[in-house]
Amino acid sequence: MSKDWELTRELFEQLMDWLDPDRERAALEYERIRNRLVRFFITRGRAHAEDLADITINRVARKLPEILGTYQGEPVRYFYGIAKKVLLEDITDPPPPPPPPNKDGDEERTARLDCLDDCISKLNPHQREMVIDYYRFDKQAKILARKEMARKAGVSDSALKLQMHRLRSKLFDCVTSCLKKRENGDREKR
Repeated sequence: MSKDWELTRELFEQLMDWLDPDRERAALEYERIRNRLVRFFITRGRAHAEDLADITINRVARKLPEILGTYQGEPVRYFYGIAKKVLLEDITDPPPPPPPPNKDGDEERTARLDCLDDCISKLNPHQREMVIDYYRFDKQAKILARKEMARKAGVSDSALKLQMHRLRSKLFDCVTSCLKKRENGDREKR
């Protein structure tokens, strides 16, 4: 489903215009529909409900040039129609194979966790708290906690996701660098 993540600015603008000519109301409607789609997928047992909601929205946006002149009714109904197809595809797609067993699994895992701890400790206290809170819960509790985080921070859900993406990238780079240093240190000891 990787092609489902591609969405041009032009298609996004068209989607927003379809939802409402007023940008503020269109943004609110977009968030409302996205949240309803996430709940739709959660209630059907999909662990990656947010990803499936985004795939659905992107598919709707790509279909807009075909349906704009002919579709009648509330946009949310069209989203649900596409969401049902996305759900069927997700259910019928075989799960990815498990990763091959790692000979040095425990040592490698310990090294990764140690590096992650080091990198998290380098964040400022606010960022550290955000990362921990963002990944604290699962399923519905996760969604509710993230909404509360965004509300407390005074930002939209999308802005919170962007902030977390940036923090994840920063942590990923830090952990990767730490693991390389450890690996080079182990080679020098040999």
